[in-house]
Amino acid sequence: MALCGVLLLAVLALAAGALWLQREVPNHRPEVVEWLERSLGVVVALDTMTLHWTWHGPEVALSGVSVRAIDQQAPIALEEVRVGFSFLDLVSGRIQLPNRLEIRQADVRIERRENGQWLIQGIVLDREAGEAGPAWRAAIPVLERLGEITLRDSTIVFVMAGREEPIQRFSGVDLRLSSHEQVHRVSVSSHSAAMLGRDFSLVLDARGPLAEPQKWVIGIEAGLTEALPKDYLDPWLGRWLDLHRSRLSLDFTGHWDPAGESRFELLADVRDLILPETDHHDR
Repeated sequence: MALCGVLLLAVLALAAGALWLQREVPNHRPEVVEWLERSLGVVVALDTMTLHWTWHGPEVALSGVSVRAIDQQAPIALEEVRVGFSFLDLVSGRIQLPNRLEIRQADVRIERRENGQWLIQGIVLDREAGEAGPAWRAAIPVLERLGEITLRDSTIVFVMAGREEPIQRFSGVDLRLSSHEQVHRVSVSSHSAAMLGRDFSLVLDARGPLAEPQKWVIGIEAGLTEALPKDYLDPWLGRWLDLHRSRLSLDFTGHWDPAGESRFELLADVRDLILPETDHHDR
């Protein structure tokens, strides 16, 4: 009975400590921001901060976040970022780095201008020839320290200069960036790819210096279930195939070597193929 009482008191003490810590965290925003900047190697600004408890460990939820590389002026705005820690590190007092970083429900706008420049969230990706843009440079120190960045349930919109409507929209996007030394991987999945179809997936494996993506040797595998290509293929194939009612899946593989040979392959799997109705005058 005495042992049960001690265990109960310990549980109550832990619960009280957790509640106290949850209330106190918002009051220590400057200290947390300073620690994040020191541990992640980027400049951080945020509006609000709260603590949450999960099965994986405590998470600090940051809202109204802007992040930029130390040597850059252009920040990247994010609605919500979750910085997580493991219970083991918390108990042992070894919290020098977070063990996970999640960006949630981000709205990412990728734009291509008439001069060929690419922008993400209004920030030029290729500002200087042969140099990674500020968006990527802000991610480099985080990847070097944590080895992984995750985006959950985000929306990615592609915009082309001169067109009012986005050329493509991906919703429910999960994206994972991982890096170890000179080996990197980008994994993307989306349940809705707008006019392209559904269940889009992409895996990009790369080798090369993390800070110089223009020098990467890249392998790509992508797939699209129940593709909806009518807007793209109808002008060429619509006379012979009814693409509006047929089911089409696409698989793409590619190898890109900036200093060597590159190759790409696209495979189409057509199911329930329906031929269009033929006008008697066309016979």
